[in-house]
Amino acid sequence: ASRFAPPLPAYAPLRRLARAHGPEGAALLAAQATAEAAAAGLPAIAWVVADEPSGLGTLAGAQRLARAMRAAAHGALLAAHLNDPRDAALLPLLDLVTVNHRFGADAADVARLRAGGVYPWLYNMPRLRLAAGFYLWRSGAEGLLQWHARMPTADAFDPTDGREGD
Repeated sequence: ASRFAPPLPAYAPLRRLARAHGPEGAALLAAQATAEAAAAGLPAIAWVVADEPSGLGTLAGAQRLARAMRAAAHGALLAAHLNDPRDAALLPLLDLVTVNHRFGADAADVARLRAGGVYPWLYNMPRLRLAAGFYLWRSGAEGLLQWHARMPTADAFDPTDGREGD
């Protein structure tokens, strides 16, 4: 059983489908999967349309994918990992985001995200223990994802070690 409350993030499938079938084809496949999951009584899926898009030069592609999802999968939840202020251009198309200190993750940033109708989580924050306790509470974010610490090749105490392929 998952330790996360729904919706559950689908980190890579939609973007991989888009590489294989184009944004519109991927959106149709994800719409079908969303409907089948709902019919089976499974938790809601949050389809991740982007991972740090400005840094990778993929912002325009992420916007196209998100728009294709909105057209094909009405009601589907869309998510992204944002770590640059330029990534904010994607916010109007999203339902939930993970943000880090580089994007802006203080209490005012979290409040602005909520006011825009986006469900915010923190991710890969420096000083993990502080972030997971006091800072998570103080920021008002919904949760904290710190996936680097779970990688078998990563230094569990350094989320910026750069030795993982996310």
